[in-house]
Amino acid sequence: MNRKEYEYLLEQQSGLDDLLTMVPEDAVIDRISLQSRRDRVAAKLAAYPAAPRWPAMARLTFGGRPVAVSGGIAIDFANRAVKEFADTVVSVGASLRGSLSDRGRIPNQEKYSLLITGTATGSFGFEIEEDVARSGRTPEGSLVEPAIEQVNTIFKSLSGNDEALAAALRETHPRAIKNMRNFLQILATNDATCALAFKDDTFRFTDVGQVKRSLDRLGPDNINEYDDTLAGIFIGYLPDSRRAEFRSNSTGEVICGKVDTRIRNADLINDHRNQQALVDARVRKVGNGRPHYTFVNYTII
Repeated sequence: MNRKEYEYLLEQQSGLDDLLTMVPEDAVIDRISLQSRRDRVAAKLAAYPAAPRWPAMARLTFGGRPVAVSGGIAIDFANRAVKEFADTVVSVGASLRGSLSDRGRIPNQEKYSLLITGTATGSFGFEIEEDVARSGRTPEGSLVEPAIEQVNTIFKSLSGNDEALAAALRETHPRAIKNMRNFLQILATNDATCALAFKDDTFRFTDVGQVKRSLDRLGPDNINEYDDTLAGIFIGYLPDSRRAEFRSNSTGEVICGKVDTRIRNADLINDHRNQQALVDARVRKVGNGRPHYTFVNYTII
């Protein structure tokens, strides 16, 4: 049974359940018929003691100059674009887990492996699927699925205001942003566009001009990153989200920031609340938006 068949059976079961609630109790024949159909569907679903984890799937299609009118795509462009897209998924996924550094091999890189499983119609592109043989199963589930979802979120935010883009990039390491810029640069250089379809959501670059504007918005002229040292007190730390609140001595402002994985035993922050501290922070400011902080180290004075 494949994913579509399984989801179709789930829809059937749900629909039959709804019908059974609407059929009167005295309509015995109708209820027996519906219940019999529902039992057959349930028996097929019971073959899976737990809901299977299907591989994450997406459709990446291209338009513009590299795509032939007759149907086809320039090999050199397709190779480079798909590779850079795959690298973007890896680095964005590692960003979400807080395991990406400025350089070097990405930890558990094989967990983000992708396969091309077919061609996608409508312009020209590819069906891309998680390589479950390499990614395996983790306690958190698929690592590829949230990574592709986040790439899609960032693509959509590129058409929004600075705050929307900053929010989408909040968990994204500069190295992952560079990978995404490399992907967009390949599109822009080749006068190409792309569309990414994932789950029930599709994002599409409407023209090359939008691609080039998006490339600029991810560039250093629009994304300003710098290091700063803050003096003040911690108000508290939330371990589930790895976010902390810090009150600055100089401005009195309460700064909410992400606690970097380089700070080990971050739970100890709550043992030092309301004590004077120096915090090393990485600050990111997108366009005219407000700054966002990542706390990378702290010292209790």
